[in-house]
Amino acid sequence: MITIIGLGFVGLTTALGFSEKGFKVYGIEKDILKISRLRKGKLPFHEPYLKDKLEYHLKNRNFELTNNLKNALKESKVVMVCVGTPCNSDGLVDLSQIKGVIEDIIDNKNDKQFLSICIKSTVPPKTCSEFIKPIIIERKLSIGKDIGLCNNPEFLREGFAWIDFINPDRIIIGSEDEETKQTLNEIYKKFDSLIFNVNLETAEFIKYTSNTLLATLISFSNELEMIAHTIEDIDIKKSFEILHLDKRWSGYPASMSNYVYPGCGFGGYCLPKDTQALIGLSNKKGYNPTLLEEVLNVN
Repeated sequence: MITIIGLGFVGLTTALGFSEKGFKVYGIEKDILKISRLRKGKLPFHEPYLKDKLEYHLKNRNFELTNNLKNALKESKVVMVCVGTPCNSDGLVDLSQIKGVIEDIIDNKNDKQFLSICIKSTVPPKTCSEFIKPIIIERKLSIGKDIGLCNNPEFLREGFAWIDFINPDRIIIGSEDEETKQTLNEIYKKFDSLIFNVNLETAEFIKYTSNTLLATLISFSNELEMIAHTIEDIDIKKSFEILHLDKRWSGYPASMSNYVYPGCGFGGYCLPKDTQALIGLSNKKGYNPTLLEEVLNVN
C-alpha cells in the first residue's frame, strides 16, 4: 500500500496511476475543500482521463481520500511526498511544506514500522541529504534502520500527465538504503519502462537537467525570433519548420543528444564564427542577443 501526501497535479496523477496498476492508495490532502470536491469526482484542474479515473478508483476503493495520516501510514510501505516547492523572493526554493510533511510523517509513523519516504516534489540537489536527513536524525531515527529515504522525480507534461505516468520513458530512483531501493523497484516493475537506480543527488539533479533544458530551448527560440524581427524580411515560421527537419532531431544517423552532453565546448570553424556573426548583426540592427552572448561566454 502507498500513501500520497499532496493531491495537486503531480500527487493526484501519481495516486490514480498507482491505483490503476492495482495498488491500494491513500490520498492525504490538508485542503478540506479540495478533499470534499475530489470525493464528488471534481478535479481542481483540467487534465484528460483523470476525472474518469478518479470516479472509477474511488468506487472500486483502490483510492481512498483521507486526512487520517496515522492510519494511512500504518498500512503503507511507502509514503510519497508531492507538496509544492515554490521559489522565495531570493530565488531559492521554499522547503517549508516539505519540512512540515516530513515532521508529520515522523510524528504519525508506527515506531516499529520501517517506512520509506519518497520525495516526488521537485527539490534542488542536496535537499534530501542536507535538509531532510538532518530532520530525521534530529528525531533520533536512523535512515536504513528505522526509516528509508529516496527521491523519485516526476516527468509529467500538462495535458499528458496520465499518459506520461502510465507509460513513462524513464523511471529514476535515487536512494541510499537497500530496503527502500528494493521496495521502489518492486513497485515500478508494473510499469514498462527503463529503471535507473542512482544516488539521491543524481536523482534530484536529473529533474533539473530536464526542466532547464526545456526552458533554454524555449528561450533560444524566442531570442532567435526577436533577432529575425530585428533583421526583417525573414519567414520565421518557415525557418523553424525547416530547422526541425535536421536529421539530428530524429537521432538517425546523427543524434541531438551528442550535443546535450558536457565536454570541452565547441570549436572548429562554423559554430563559433556563425554564433558571433549573428550576435554582431543583431547588435548592429539594434537588438542585444544576451542568450547567444552567454553561449560564447560559457564556451
